[in-house]
Amino acid sequence: MIRINLLLTDRRGQAGPDLRQLAAAVGSLAVILVVMLVVAVRMMSMVSDLRAEERHQQEILRKQKDQLAEIDRFKAEEAEYEQKIAIIDQLKDKQQGPVHVLDEVSKSLPDKLWLTRLEQKGNTITVEGNSLTIGDIVAFVDRLKHSEYFSQDVELRQSSQKMIADQDVYQFTVVGTVVTGKSAEKKADS
Repeated sequence: MIRINLLLTDRRGQAGPDLRQLAAAVGSLAVILVVMLVVAVRMMSMVSDLRAEERHQQEILRKQKDQLAEIDRFKAEEAEYEQKIAIIDQLKDKQQGPVHVLDEVSKSLPDKLWLTRLEQKGNTITVEGNSLTIGDIVAFVDRLKHSEYFSQDVELRQSSQKMIADQDVYQFTVVGTVVTGKSAEKKADS
């Protein structure tokens, strides 16, 4: 009968250096695997931490983008409100302008002078009327020149004498520039 010895032993039957080398190799392999496992766990932990930090930074970025969008919206609203306020101020100036112009023309009228037409196009005003004396026309023009709502360029453009109901009447046309808003305030202060 043939005997086969499967144990690692030397020829004398004692465990030899081969078993010790195998044990050292297995132990080294186990240490390497443990070190690799520890490194892998540590790396996975770092990756997890970095992903959490990335999510946190993305959340901060999203919030900042939302804030920037909110700021842009506020700026757009502010510009819109400023534009509306400017339009309202212009409307107020234009609304009060004709009232003041009519009031000033009314105050400047001498007793023997009456108007037949008053027209304003832009800042240019044209006044037509009749007077019993030429002196009343000159007084009217002079009063308009000294008004805070008219510039100094008020002038008598045309005058003529006509007979109306057996009375000599002077027809006239006066043209001038209306001073509006802040310009009127400056003229009033001077």
